[in-house]
Amino acid sequence: MWSQMPPDPFFSDAFVAELFENYDIEPEKQARVRRLLDRAATNWRQASDLDVPLRDQREVLATLGRHSGALKAVLHEIPATTWHKLTAASAMFDSGEFSEPRLTNTSPPSWDPLAETEPTLIVPASDPADVTGRITVTQLVQALDLLSSLGDIAVQMMPPVKPGVQIDYPLRYWMMEIQRLWQVHLQRKFTRDVDAHGAPITDAACFCVEVFRQMEPQTPRSRVLNEMKIAIQTKRTELEEFRTFGPKLFQR
Repeated sequence: MWSQMPPDPFFSDAFVAELFENYDIEPEKQARVRRLLDRAATNWRQASDLDVPLRDQREVLATLGRHSGALKAVLHEIPATTWHKLTAASAMFDSGEFSEPRLTNTSPPSWDPLAETEPTLIVPASDPADVTGRITVTQLVQALDLLSSLGDIAVQMMPPVKPGVQIDYPLRYWMMEIQRLWQVHLQRKFTRDVDAHGAPITDAACFCVEVFRQMEPQTPRSRVLNEMKIAIQTKRTELEEFRTFGPKLFQR
């Protein structure tokens, strides 16, 4: 999801310390392992923002259309007296005056619903040096109409969703990074075994499930373990071919 805010770190110091203790990570290797974990997680996050499944994209666009129409209906139903309060709140927001006493003592600008002038909301500029904008009710409705229409057009432009399970490329590439960390930097066997209930029992499998659960709790462990199985079975030549996909989505 697009955001101007810096992303939160995936792993707390307490989580990493417990991870090192549970898996007997040697002290001299801990700093490097921490960097590799952070890098793999960051690469996964960046790739996930770009590699959104078509099903999810279609669902988001459909949701956008539904909510845009619902909000447009709400705008049409807002009474004039309510707009009266909204315009007053908008003016105070722009001036930076938010205290309750100021609110009760302020006379909001009047608006006659029978007059031609529409209520106008102030849109604060992100930069104080920029000019503050204003938007009317009609413009709000037009913007919502545009969002809904663009969502419908975008869905029509998208290729059809192929049947079957969609490959989770960000998770697959992350698993390759963890496999390399485990085999090259820790010098351990990257083995995958599970019990009768599908729970991991080898250190490598438990490590993958535990770390990825910290990154994405909604992903079932079976999916993580399946990607681990694929990583183990994949031939070296195929791994190198797959790495050509990496530079397009991941920051190395």
